[in-house]
Amino acid sequence: DNSESAKTHKSSATFLSGLTDCTNLTFSKVQRLWESNSAAHKEICAVLAAATEVIRTQGGTESETEYFGVLMTTLEAVESPESLAAVAYLLSLVLKRVPSPVLIKKFSDVSKAFMGILGSQACGDSTLALRWILSCLATLLRRQNLLTWNYPVTMQVFHGLLSFTVHVKPKVRKAAQHGVCSILRGSEFLFGDGAPPHHPAAISTAKFCVQEIEKSGGSKEATTTLHMLTLLRDLLPYFPAPAVKSCCETLLRVMTLSHVLVTACAMKAFHSLFAA
Repeated sequence: DNSESAKTHKSSATFLSGLTDCTNLTFSKVQRLWESNSAAHKEICAVLAAATEVIRTQGGTESETEYFGVLMTTLEAVESPESLAAVAYLLSLVLKRVPSPVLIKKFSDVSKAFMGILGSQACGDSTLALRWILSCLATLLRRQNLLTWNYPVTMQVFHGLLSFTVHVKPKVRKAAQHGVCSILRGSEFLFGDGAPPHHPAAISTAKFCVQEIEKSGGSKEATTTLHMLTLLRDLLPYFPAPAVKSCCETLLRVMTLSHVLVTACAMKAFHSLFAA
């Protein structure tokens, strides 16, 4: 009994050491979760502690890139939805601090892993992992350089993210919409020398919005139309002129449906364009 108790005490101490003395400031907010009674929070703490121990065992310095590598390996090994969500959450924190050259070099492998999870989790009951992976995917795409956007695979990955902007679950949909907006408005290359006037994915995003609105037609529900109008409100000023023209024509058409909410959302989209 004593030896079992000592083992438990030791594993508990190791767990806490990997968590409480984690030196990477990226995870400072995670350390505060340990006091929480939430099972999800405990799982996040456990995954971070394990990742820290792996890095230390390998003689690492606990850099963002090291955590990124360990967490990506863990992501492909975990099976339970709770563990998947925990790893995805930690990745969403660390991806923002991993140097861009690393994310550009690893784009193919990382995006493939993320897209695989989106495919497997899209219709599941738990949305936590889905939301964090969408956030991770958006960060990954936002950090790519202009050259990467010339490859068809990059646009395919972006459209994978874009397709979740009409997801039935509100939190998933919002995560995707936020991600798409952050890419079209905040990608790193848009602020550097020789930046293009618009993001390379702007035209296909505008087409997607118009197609989704036209697909849902004048149905009384108008749910998809409302989701797309919300996205257009945030993105219209960032589209090139021909795309703005086709979107505005679509907005005017849906306003003739005499659907109060649709008309109000269309007006908000116009307002964002004129106010920009």
